[in-house]
Amino acid sequence: MSRIREIHDDSRAIIDSPRIQEDLIAEGSSTGLNRVGKMMIMHGIQGRPRKRESSFFAWSSTRSES
Repeated sequence: MSRIREIHDDSRAIIDSPRIQEDLIAEGSSTGLNRVGKMMIMHGIQGRPRKRESSFFAWSSTRSES
């Protein structure tokens, strides 16, 4: 659990369980994705959701004016 918290803190609390699990596997740990997710929930650790692009601006910039 301490390594999960370290990885999360090193990422400035941005990454979530899939990326943390990838880091743990790269370090040689055999922890599963569901286990990492459960541990994060039990200890109140959350990743920050990614920002979505606003489709309004994409639509308005491609609109032809008559």
